Amino acid sequence: ARAALQAISPYRSRFRLELARPDVNEADGFARAAAPLVHQLLLGVTRLGISCGTTIAAINRELNPLLPTLKNRLRVVPIVGEPTHLSNVDQSAENSATNMAEALRAALGTLNGAEPVLRGVAAYIPRKRRGEIMEFFHSVPGYRVIFGCDQKHAEPPEIDRLDCVITGAGIVSSANPKLRGTLIKERLAQENLQADEQNLSPATLERLVYGDLAGILIPRPKLDRSGSNLIRSLNEGLTGLRRAHLERICQLADGASSPGVILIAYGQQKIELIREIIRQGLVSTLVTTPDCARDLIA
Repeated sequence: ARAALQAISPYRSRFRLELARPDVNEADGFARAAAPLVHQLLLGVTRLGISCGTTIAAINRELNPLLPTLKNRLRVVPIVGEPTHLSNVDQSAENSATNMAEALRAALGTLNGAEPVLRGVAAYIPRKRRGEIMEFFHSVPGYRVIFGCDQKHAEPPEIDRLDCVITGAGIVSSANPKLRGTLIKERLAQENLQADEQNLSPATLERLVYGDLAGILIPRPKLDRSGSNLIRSLNEGLTGLRRAHLERICQLADGASSPGVILIAYGQQKIELIREIIRQGLVSTLVTTPDCARDLIA
């Protein structure tokens, strides 16, 4: 499986595959099996970015007790804003990147209130409400430190100093909303705030994209100009994170000490999405199950 995935990855031999063998076929079972693998991947990391979502939250819960054994001083920052709609509907607050980053800092003993957060910064801004809202976020101190130069200290943004990212991936699943990724749900909710203005249907989005990686939509091949322009516009609404950030971190992966961008994902419904993410060079390490690995090489 590793050789097959290395063959489609731009990083070839530097691409890593880690197989978690869950004791039960459910999210908690996968998290228990995957957390020790993630812990080992972090042994040489100094600056970690973390995304949001239910899979990452489950990993976070299992990873926290293991972190005190890390010898390296690990700085953790969130790389995705708050899913503001979902936090009021069906999204646990612990699933936000900021809350997970603070939980990791607490486990590491580095939670002192000085690290940047994205609390108050929405993960996604719909097309009709950009402009002034985005300008406001640019003035939020945590956002400036993570995604744009902090003028007070004139330091590079945190996103350009990370050597590792942990993220999940989400599908659209027009047939089953319960299977949708966190930031897919958020984008659909924000684009359709008005009940009488269905600007973006799940069926339309599923036809155009495989899903998302940390909120970045992964387009299907051979889209026409209209579809390509729509996906480009929808990706511009993600606050802060861009493909170029993930590509830079992937370039740091060396197949040994630096894992680069770690994608933690599994499930037959995500096979096409995971394969395309690897092919496009947006991840350099995959943590998944043996079943998922077999489906990928099939």
